[in-house]
Amino acid sequence: MTVRDALPAVLRGEVGDDLSVAARAQLETLAHDAQTEKRLAWMRDELGGRLKQPDPSWGVYYLLSAVCALNGEVERAQQTLLAVGEKVLAKKKWEPLAAIAERSLSLVQTQAAARLLVDAHEGLGKDPARLDALSRAWAIMPDDLELAQKLAKRLGDAGRGDDRRALLGDLAPRFAEEDRFDDLESAAEELAEHDDWEGLIHVAAALPMVASKGALAEARSIADTAVLGLSKSGRAGEALEPLRKVVSVAIAAEGDAAAEPFRDAITEALKQGPGKLVPKLDDAIAQSGLADGETPLPRAIEAFDTIASLAPGRGVLHDGFGPGRIVSNDTVNIVVDFMKSKGHRMPYVAARRTLTPVAEDDIRLVRFTNPAEVTRMRNDDQAGMVVSALKVLGGAADANRLKLFLISTDLVPAKDWTVFWRKAKVAAEKDPRIDHARAFEQFYKLARVGRPIGGGPGAAGIGSAEGAQDSAPLPAFEVRKPTKTNLGTMRKFLAQHPALEDALKGRFGRFLRRVTLDPDADKADRARAGLYFARWFPEQRPVWLGVVRALWGLEIAIGDLSFEDEQLAFLADSREAGVAAEAILSALDSRFSAVRDAAEKLRATLDETGRAQLRRTLVDRAVHYPAATLRLIEEELSAPNAPEDAWRLFIASLQLIEEKPKPSTGEKVLRWIDADGVFQRMLAGRTPHNEARLKLRVLLRQWRSSDRYLFPALDAVARAGLADEKQWVLDHRQKKTDALFSQVGEQAEDFDVPVMTRATWSRLQHELEDLERELKTTIPQSIQKARELGDLKENAEYHSAKLKQSNAQKRARSLQLRITRARFVEDAEYREGVAGLGTEVVLESGGETTSYWILGDGEHHLGEHVISHQTPIARAILGRGTGDSLELGEGEERRTWRVRSVTRRLPPAETPSSAS
Repeated sequence: MTVRDALPAVLRGEVGDDLSVAARAQLETLAHDAQTEKRLAWMRDELGGRLKQPDPSWGVYYLLSAVCALNGEVERAQQTLLAVGEKVLAKKKWEPLAAIAERSLSLVQTQAAARLLVDAHEGLGKDPARLDALSRAWAIMPDDLELAQKLAKRLGDAGRGDDRRALLGDLAPRFAEEDRFDDLESAAEELAEHDDWEGLIHVAAALPMVASKGALAEARSIADTAVLGLSKSGRAGEALEPLRKVVSVAIAAEGDAAAEPFRDAITEALKQGPGKLVPKLDDAIAQSGLADGETPLPRAIEAFDTIASLAPGRGVLHDGFGPGRIVSNDTVNIVVDFMKSKGHRMPYVAARRTLTPVAEDDIRLVRFTNPAEVTRMRNDDQAGMVVSALKVLGGAADANRLKLFLISTDLVPAKDWTVFWRKAKVAAEKDPRIDHARAFEQFYKLARVGRPIGGGPGAAGIGSAEGAQDSAPLPAFEVRKPTKTNLGTMRKFLAQHPALEDALKGRFGRFLRRVTLDPDADKADRARAGLYFARWFPEQRPVWLGVVRALWGLEIAIGDLSFEDEQLAFLADSREAGVAAEAILSALDSRFSAVRDAAEKLRATLDETGRAQLRRTLVDRAVHYPAATLRLIEEELSAPNAPEDAWRLFIASLQLIEEKPKPSTGEKVLRWIDADGVFQRMLAGRTPHNEARLKLRVLLRQWRSSDRYLFPALDAVARAGLADEKQWVLDHRQKKTDALFSQVGEQAEDFDVPVMTRATWSRLQHELEDLERELKTTIPQSIQKARELGDLKENAEYHSAKLKQSNAQKRARSLQLRITRARFVEDAEYREGVAGLGTEVVLESGGETTSYWILGDGEHHLGEHVISHQTPIARAILGRGTGDSLELGEGEERRTWRVRSVTRRLPPAETPSSAS
């Protein structure tokens, strides 16, 4: 049947008139059929027309609302439902009325619909539907006090006393606003009877409103009831601020006498409020006059506040005197016993400004009251010390802040900090009072009592390490920080929370892939990222092995990775990638014995030819693998028979000291090549082959290290039968020196003899004397002081002092070498009008002039326009005479200059007696 055929029966009232469940379903079906047949507008107009005629049925209203709702006319649908709802209410048909109200609320939540819903369920009288209707209506009409009281009554009837009292507490301020003081007092009595302190706090908060309306008698009665109830649970102090306001209102209205009725209530509130922190509370009450009816209440309250803020027996802190305890407070003067100043008297005003009250368990006060306990905690209960410090620091702090606090308050001596903190870190991770989920960031906080450390669902209990791991916050990916920093954060986090590796993969996986595959990234960063990448994405292992081969092509070294496990993993992956030889050689140079052992095992798997080739590569590339080469040479030199390739080992030894060797390496090689050294005996009678002679020649002629190692190397070469090579190097050096000082403008390239003025020589000599003095006095004292701070492995002060000593020694050696080898600018030949050492040259170009003062290296302190004789500009100027032209600059800035004048210019200085 079409909707055109079905609608007439509704219009005549034959269908849906009683709005029963079945009738409503039939009408709603008809509305949906009209939507399907696209006749919603037609049906709306037909139904609207029927409403204008006499006695339309309820079904016409209901169907019209359904049609309008489907047609998007929500407001008309709403108004139609409310209209039929009033008609149904008049007939007390509660079930259809409830359905109409629900449908109306589903469209728009209006107060009219909410009232219909309440009336319907009140008529039905069935719980919990009736309570639910009241609650929903209360949410829509929170200002309807009558509705709220009806809800409170129904809650009581249903046995839901807790919900009823919670509602009464919420209604307290409304009762006060509408002058319903009897209802407020009844609520207070019920709340007090059931020890509902939260509700009583709401009642107390409404007291100032009651008093402001002039109802002081009612306010007193309600206050007594509320405070009495709160005092049972020790919470009367939470009513103190409202009571203070009530007293102020009463005094303002009728004078001090009007406040007297509230004396008992406010006294109890003071006792359970600020009085909790007053050691001798009864004395403070008596001293203030609260217990004495003769003392006006306002004055008594003021006196108590004065005493309670700095009560006798209370622990306090002073910025200068430290922790102490108040002995007396007469509201004018304060007497305090400090650790180093007993019976210290100060005016109350000054005391309020400078003293900070602290809790009895404050660790700073405990140091004063029970120093033995602090010593015990420092030695045996480091976690307890951390807990106490965290309480003072607001519940959370990082390691640096903890260190600053504990050392500055003398709770932990600075010299004992390293030992203390090493033990404290371990203890903190086992203590249930400390949330150590971010210990990988050196951050700790107090654990929430009764909660899992991380607070996550399903986490273990507060003392469970598993709970801490499972709920630890993941470290943030710091986009702006270097790759190395992010990789370090990952490593620290996984060391503490290995169970969260899968979660970390989700956050850092894309970052690791990007770094691993980035050809421009740092080699070590790519390797470290790649180890994680290969582990987390095993399907990408072929890609990773390709990266490993590429990294070895870029000359990565095993030692570029900082940690033992990283080096072992990279060694294994390198073998799998087919670059075992390079990896073995590099691993043999590792500082970790486990890595060297792993490399030795891999070398043992090679055949004899492979091992020989590996040895030859190691010796030929000694500079790349200094530690491994050094150990190999030591082994060969200690063997009973001299090796066949003794010359090759000799050359490798010289290579180890040719470019900035470690001091220990340098000393060891110097002993080997000494006149009485092992190489002197080993090379005796052996003629070097041409390849060895050529390597030695290139090595000596391109020597990059200091003369401290060059001259012993030359002597060793000469003793081995190659005196001509030594003489060539010496002659070449002398030739370069003579060229600079005797032939103006014909300076030899790569001149390596230090050239300076006597003024600079004196300056360097003074600096050397100062350094030598520091190396003998202040630096050793700093090292000794740092040693006293404890364990040297984690002693930053010690390592800083040792680093300073090392740098000072290097600088002293460098200065000594420059001073002893120095040639003076003053000794250089000078020809009139020709630019050379110690001359000032003025150039001009297109009306612009500039000048250069040509001196030695590092002499800019002597004045403006000083340039070194080694600079490109000086090389271009040297040898030029007055009137000569030259070109300076690069590219578009290159210009032609003319030498305008050349004059001799030297800085004044005393001639050093020790230089020649």
